[in-house]
Amino acid sequence: MAEVDLHLHTTFSDGKLTPMELVKLCSARGLKTIAITDHDSTEGISEALQAAKNLTKMSIIVGVELSTDVPGSEIHLLGYFVDHEENGFQETLSRFRDGREERAQKMVERLDGLGVPVDWKRVQELSDGGAIGRPHIAQAMVESGYVKYPRDAFDRYLGRNGPAYVERIRLTPVEAVQTLVANGAIPVMAHPTFSVSGMDASGKDDLNRILLELKSVGLKV
Repeated sequence: MAEVDLHLHTTFSDGKLTPMELVKLCSARGLKTIAITDHDSTEGISEALQAAKNLTKMSIIVGVELSTDVPGSEIHLLGYFVDHEENGFQETLSRFRDGREERAQKMVERLDGLGVPVDWKRVQELSDGGAIGRPHIAQAMVESGYVKYPRDAFDRYLGRNGPAYVERIRLTPVEAVQTLVANGAIPVMAHPTFSVSGMDASGKDDLNRILLELKSVGLKV
């Protein structure tokens, strides 16, 4: 049985559980070491660390997940052992979260124009004060009966080539790795097969070059 999970989200991004609930569940499932890696946010870390104090066999790694753009797809980068109290880093994350919200509002506006009106207040409620993302819009669409599953919302409307898709402010992969290294964090690539799946043939050929470039600026592989 696995005792480690290094890629977990809470309600501070697109997870379903609060940091405390997540820590308790992981402990109950026998995990000994976990990393909290919310999208563009470390706001759930304090609660997670507090929850772990009462669990002598639970270790929390402070992490974050950053989304970056590459032609035709995106690469997600995880940062481990983040200094979540570093002001400059928090300013960067705050900028990204603001960009997420502006993007989500524009996507809701596009859905409305497509005859698929979604309640913006419900999207905010689903985010529960965390970083708003496409999964929250997708869930609102499920609740409104437009699609059966959140995945359907991505396939038909919210995916990169969907009619309601809107770009947002992102770093390049190199910039994201450099940001994490400057913070003292350890950067690694998240779910590489997901990144490859969105690329065309030329993009896949570029992946090795991208990985070598990222390794040269600090990516751990």
